[in-house]
Amino acid sequence: MRFKRIALLGIIIATFTHSYQAWCQDLDAKKIFFEYSEQLKNSYKKGDYTKDDYNKFLQLLEFNLGLMYEKGLGVDIDRPRALKSYKSAAQNGLVQAQFILGSYYARMRGSFISPSLMATEAKKYYTMAAESDPPHPEAMVGLGNIYEGVDDQGKDKSYAGVSKSIETAAEWYEKADKLGVPEASYRLGYLYENECTHGSFNTEELYNKAANKHFPLAEYRLALLYKGGEDCVTKDLQRAAELFIEAGKDYLKKKNLRKADECRGKAADLIEEHKFLYLKGRLEKFKEEIIKVSQ
Repeated sequence: MRFKRIALLGIIIATFTHSYQAWCQDLDAKKIFFEYSEQLKNSYKKGDYTKDDYNKFLQLLEFNLGLMYEKGLGVDIDRPRALKSYKSAAQNGLVQAQFILGSYYARMRGSFISPSLMATEAKKYYTMAAESDPPHPEAMVGLGNIYEGVDDQGKDKSYAGVSKSIETAAEWYEKADKLGVPEASYRLGYLYENECTHGSFNTEELYNKAANKHFPLAEYRLALLYKGGEDCVTKDLQRAAELFIEAGKDYLKKKNLRKADECRGKAADLIEEHKFLYLKGRLEKFKEEIIKVSQ
């Protein structure tokens, strides 16, 4: 049976691989998908696999079909059809499909469905993924965003029909933080600093935890705290300059030239004013990297 399961997994991998090849070669990816689906069904009818195996691998086939329609792999891009496939896979327990749907509905703007339905669907699918076994950590962050009332960039956003709850947001961020998600560490630190006193967390510790994983928002915010010497941290201008450079480099990796150059400017001001000479070389190298990427 183990050999048969491996062979069946090979069918799933081949489906997506051949679909991608079909896209490259202008072939009919839909035909390839359905041929593999029939192969899967026939194998199940012969008794080669259990019903549980069949259902699990059928979910993966549906998920791959969703990717094909979303990305245009061998077919015309068709997002409604992609959603249909993702929903089929999600409702049958495929966690990655649940997370993708949660993200899709959370990011929708000005769509053909009502804002309250968008928020409800986002919450539903994020919850399915977050409560799966094992849980999906990024779905936990998504739920935290909804309850906090922010988008995935941390900007204010209203989720119609979902009551804002900072405490509930903090609970979801805490769960994701324990699973090592840097965005969760940052959001939890931000809530602890600005919104609530949930738990026994330390803002500086949480920001550092995310910054150590090169999460630029955390590096930037921590630099501001060290520069200003807020209540929760001791002023450290040298460390602030270092963090501005690190944040800028990580923003540059994400092709965010505006934020990268902003961080460079803030670091340059501190280095010039306080004569942190050992940082001048790092700053000049970073400036050259910005110029190179912008060309």
